[in-house]
Amino acid sequence: MRKLDVHTHFGPWNSIPIGRSGADDLVDLMRGAETEKAIVSSVKALLADLVLGNQETRAAIERHEMLYGYIYLDPYRIADSVREVERLADHPKFVGVKSRDDYHGLPYNHRSYLEVFSSIRSLRLPALLHTFSVSSMRAAMELAAAYGAPVILTHLAGPDWRRCMALKEAEIPPNVYLDPVSSAAEPGRYKLAIELVGEDRVVYGTDCTLFHPGVSIGAIESSELTDEMKRKVYWENAERVFFPNVCEKA
Repeated sequence: MRKLDVHTHFGPWNSIPIGRSGADDLVDLMRGAETEKAIVSSVKALLADLVLGNQETRAAIERHEMLYGYIYLDPYRIADSVREVERLADHPKFVGVKSRDDYHGLPYNHRSYLEVFSSIRSLRLPALLHTFSVSSMRAAMELAAAYGAPVILTHLAGPDWRRCMALKEAEIPPNVYLDPVSSAAEPGRYKLAIELVGEDRVVYGTDCTLFHPGVSIGAIESSELTDEMKRKVYWENAERVFFPNVCEKA
C-alpha cells in the first residue's frame, strides 16, 4: 500500500543517542519502509531555534524529492513565528506548520498560541501538534476549533491513551485528525483513534528518525483495521489534508 508519513524529523536530539539521524538517513529509512512521501521538521527547530531549524528543513526538502516540510512555530516568539510562515508559506514544499506544547511549557489554548494561529489562519495550512496527554489533546482541540484548517494531534495522549475514551463524550472538531504513533506495542490504539474521529481522519506517522518506521507499520498491520481502512490511514486521508489539489485532479 502507498504510504505518506505525516510525522518525521531529522537531526540530533540533546539526550537521545541516535546513530543515524540526518536527512539522508531519514530518506533511507523511508525508502526501506516503502514510503513515497514524508513530511519533516528539523530537530533544531524544535529544540533550539525556529528560524535556523526552518532553514535546515528547507535545505532538506529542496534536496530530497520525497520530503516535504513543516514550518515550526514557537509561542514565545510570536512575531518570528508569523514571519516564518509568511516567508515560507509560498514555498511549494512547505505544506504545514508544527509545534510542541511540552517543549515550551504552554498549553495550546494559551493566548500566545491562539495569537500565532489567528495570525496565520487565512493561509489554511494544516498543523501537526504533539499531544502527549489528554489535557494536551483537549487544549489542542480548542485551538483547532478556532483555527479551522486541518489539525493533526499526535501520540493519542501517549501513555494515557486509554483515557482518551473520555473524549468520546466531548465535541471533537471536524478538522481534528489523529496520528496514534507510539514507541510501545500496545494493541488497540488505531482502533480507538477510529472510534474517536472515524476512519477518514486517522493518519500514518512514524516519529522517524526517533523511532524506526517498522514500529508504526507493525501496529497498523497487526490491528483490526480492514484493508480499506489501512489504505485511508497510510495514504488517502493525509493526501486529502496536505495535497488536496492532487485529490481533486484524481
